[in-house]
Amino acid sequence: MRSFTEKLDHLVGLFMRAILRLTVDTKAGPVWTGEVRLNEAWLTQPLRWRRPRRIFVCAHADLFHPDVPDEWIDRVFAIMALAPQHTFQVLTKRAARMREYVLSRNEVRPDCPITNAAFWSVAKPRGYKGNGGLCARPLPNVWLGVSVEDKARADERIPDLLATPAAMRFISAEPLLGPVDLRRIRYEPHNPNPAPGPANPPQCLNALTGQTGSYAVGRWYRALTTFPGLDWVIAGGENGPRPMHPDWARSLRDQCAAAGVPFLFKQWGEWAAPSPDCVPSASTTRPTAISRRCRPEPARSSVTAARTVKSPSRTGA
Repeated sequence: MRSFTEKLDHLVGLFMRAILRLTVDTKAGPVWTGEVRLNEAWLTQPLRWRRPRRIFVCAHADLFHPDVPDEWIDRVFAIMALAPQHTFQVLTKRAARMREYVLSRNEVRPDCPITNAAFWSVAKPRGYKGNGGLCARPLPNVWLGVSVEDKARADERIPDLLATPAAMRFISAEPLLGPVDLRRIRYEPHNPNPAPGPANPPQCLNALTGQTGSYAVGRWYRALTTFPGLDWVIAGGENGPRPMHPDWARSLRDQCAAAGVPFLFKQWGEWAAPSPDCVPSASTTRPTAISRRCRPEPARSSVTAARTVKSPSRTGA
């Protein structure tokens, strides 16, 4: 039986598909039509919300999808700059494009596209008391994150995320489809060493601490702190045919606990056969709870975050 939250999410999904018509129903479930769209009616909503909120941007889309033009992204970032009372969370699978975009706009200047969008493309509502968009870069109220389903996606996306200027950086390992060791991310610097071999072990990145170097036989060599570490790790299973082994989530929890990084476990979803030390609960037929559930302190982003709400803009990406 589905929980109330799952039923509510399902109803919201049906409503959004009916309104936006960006998916078509098939026997395998809803399929995206390929169209992207900027919802003008919702774009400026955060400017009218006085009470601080935590806003998940493009909850059913990807802001950095290749078909989303930079001009649209500029307008979304302009709204985030104009609403410093809110905390905005941006999650993407396109880490490389996000890095390139943010680096190209990580400077406060009169001709910055985000500043231009804030001043000329945004209709400020009556009573607006924001800062006009000329706030510090990176925006202190914007958290940037990437989806990490397995080891391959972690190696592909996390280095780009940590190289992106941001007030907070997080990963969402949901659905978690395989074991991920955040302390051993494959790292390819812009000026790599000769091909890995006995004298040149592969370059590794500890995403929790930002430490890079060579790792072999359980030891770090020539270790350097090159990047900022992750600020938050989210994990959870999929409500679908791809199960999550409980040990994968426990491993992430323990890695975060050892590094002092906040860890949030969202849900079990479907789960695979547990290890012998993981005893299912008789009442829920789920493995025993993963106890470490926490979020980063909002003070680190200079914003008081309250409740999670829908995205201010949507695309079909």
